Amino acid sequence: MAEVLHRGLVEAVAARGCRYRVVGDLVRVRQNDYRSRRGEGPDILNGYRAVVTAIDDAHRVEITWRDKKAGGDVSAWFEPKAISSGALSLGYAMTIAASQGLTSEVSLLYGHGANAFAVYPGITRPRREPPVAAPGGDRRRRDAGPPR
Repeated sequence: MAEVLHRGLVEAVAARGCRYRVVGDLVRVRQNDYRSRRGEGPDILNGYRAVVTAIDDAHRVEITWRDKKAGGDVSAWFEPKAISSGALSLGYAMTIAASQGLTSEVSLLYGHGANAFAVYPGITRPRREPPVAAPGGDRRRRDAGPPR
């Protein structure tokens, strides 16, 4: 059963619980789906970043992403069962490793526990200088004293 809420918010209830998607949400594909082998459209690969472009009354979600090989935007529909199995997740945050090779306008790096080899790719993703968040940083500086 689907219930359309404010601005197209849809609640899709499945065995694993509720998943919420809104038209315009950024999503990340989390499972490979080789649809071309079945003659069902373009392959959808783990790690693709896309935008939710439509949600229908049958709980299906259409996503659209850029494909350089296709020379433009490509769309595909996801069934509620695939969504509830984890095929899509919200794409507003990702790990440093997942962000390698990407460029963004703005980036926020939560660097707790990250070493220089992990932080460098994280701070080079945005076009502008990112803020770097390190929990307890002020306390550590106070306790350690001035740099030597």
